[in-house]
Amino acid sequence: MNESDLDRLLGAARANPPAAGAGLMARVLEDALAAQPRAAAVPQAPVQAAVRPAPPVRRPGFWARLGAGLGASLGGSGVLTGLGGAALLGLAAGYADPTSLGWLTDGLPFSTSTQLELLPTAEIFLTEG
Repeated sequence: MNESDLDRLLGAARANPPAAGAGLMARVLEDALAAQPRAAAVPQAPVQAAVRPAPPVRRPGFWARLGAGLGASLGGSGVLTGLGGAALLGLAAGYADPTSLGWLTDGLPFSTSTQLELLPTAEIFLTEG
């Protein structure tokens, strides 16, 4: 069978489509009617109920929206709290006089103002030519 035989066969089938039986059409229409939504029953007399107006919806303020947005974008309120604490500590350390922070650095090694040479013989960035 070649392509022209197949075209002739499909053309003959297209010219004489099979008719659907009456029983099939009745079952299809019955299923379609069962699947359609039914109209709601209309009450005969309208019922008057005591309806209170809904309370007005309060929109969150600017600071609440800003805090929620920052908290969500940075990873939650825990991250925002840690970041705020670190920022306040940085501001306090920047504002304080360096000589008054001696109590904070007394226990640290190399807390004196001496210079520390970590790589005394390596001049990696200063070598030329």
